[in-house]
Amino acid sequence: MSVKYEKLFEPIKIGPVEIPNRVAVLPIRGVVHSPNAFADVDYISFFTRRTRGGFGLIVLEGTSTSTFEDHYTMNMSLRLYEPSHVAPFKKLTDAVHAFGGRIFVQLTAGGFGRQYFDPNGIEPPVAASPIPLDIDPAYIATNLDKNPRLMGRLKGLVPVEIKQSLIWELIESHYNSTILAIMAGFDGVEMHAAHGYFGANFLSPNQNTRTDEFGGSFENRTRYTRESVKMAMKAIKEMHAEDRFVVGVRTSADEHTPGGLTKEDIVKIHEMFIKEGCSYVNLSDGPGFEKWKYLFPSEDMMPMRMEQAKYFNEHFDVPVLISSIHNPDLAAEVADTCDHVIVALGRQAYADPDWPKKVKEGRPKDVVRCRRCNLDCYMYSRMVNAPERCAVNPECGFEGYDPANWPVSGQLVRK
Repeated sequence: MSVKYEKLFEPIKIGPVEIPNRVAVLPIRGVVHSPNAFADVDYISFFTRRTRGGFGLIVLEGTSTSTFEDHYTMNMSLRLYEPSHVAPFKKLTDAVHAFGGRIFVQLTAGGFGRQYFDPNGIEPPVAASPIPLDIDPAYIATNLDKNPRLMGRLKGLVPVEIKQSLIWELIESHYNSTILAIMAGFDGVEMHAAHGYFGANFLSPNQNTRTDEFGGSFENRTRYTRESVKMAMKAIKEMHAEDRFVVGVRTSADEHTPGGLTKEDIVKIHEMFIKEGCSYVNLSDGPGFEKWKYLFPSEDMMPMRMEQAKYFNEHFDVPVLISSIHNPDLAAEVADTCDHVIVALGRQAYADPDWPKKVKEGRPKDVVRCRRCNLDCYMYSRMVNAPERCAVNPECGFEGYDPANWPVSGQLVRK
């Protein structure tokens, strides 16, 4: 191993779960899963390929905890709320474990929130408050301005304000989904409260004008996610999984918007989640689609991400996932200066599944660098719900055809 990158590849513990190194795959869609939203061979192989390439942790994409989420999402989500959903996920977790990785699943109960738009432009979204989405064209991420479907919908419909009774139903759905996640062999669950999605709609003062128990003060605005964490912790206790299963929350690091959440606010919010039992913090960035560039940052925004890594490392005693630092030397600098930051990659994991292996071997120049073009991995796929591909990795999406990505019987160990 190259000494320069040694720290990056040291094991790190998230609660009771040991992660082989400090390089993770962010919650991204692998390839479009089967029509019934189950993890199929292509989907499983996408993630085993990344685990083979050295990623220590996979955080699976937003996964439905209820039929409500299924309805209010623009792309079909994976599902984890019925017993029949467990078996396909067990194949996935067994496969990732067989190649030495760990895997969490991100849970989401409310879909896109105020960022949802009906393909027919008729049905309004459901969110914390009736504040419509208003995308600033100046902050559209690279190349997304070439998509007419998006550019024709910069202004969203006024959302329907969700009723308290339904909020509590969605909170309770996290209990059931966590039990199923444990049964499916996952190592943890993550609550989605980032970048303008449903959970973020409650946290942000710019997206939440409620006057009931879910709006106003920090305590009230965090209630939806805090209570969801409590449901997960209850499930873990009842399943006697405290020694092998963890909970985390993903938020934005900063909303970069007047009157929105600041990094100081984010520290305060996660301290509340940690008190409820969370073992790690996962940080995206920005308020959501309104300022898309923060969610899909360009290379010139890396100094900001580096600063965020150091800031949150100083303020938390639990592991922190920081996204988008594709450059191996910058990742090594983070590992050297931030003792519990995990470098989490999304688009770069599409571009080169061997990023960790090449960096660990001291071959950073061999890494196929993501161009941050957002084309095949986003604009040409998610916008029309087609299989993801990558402009610089012709293998992406075809991993299921390579038997090397399939675990053999000797690798599989019952957990």
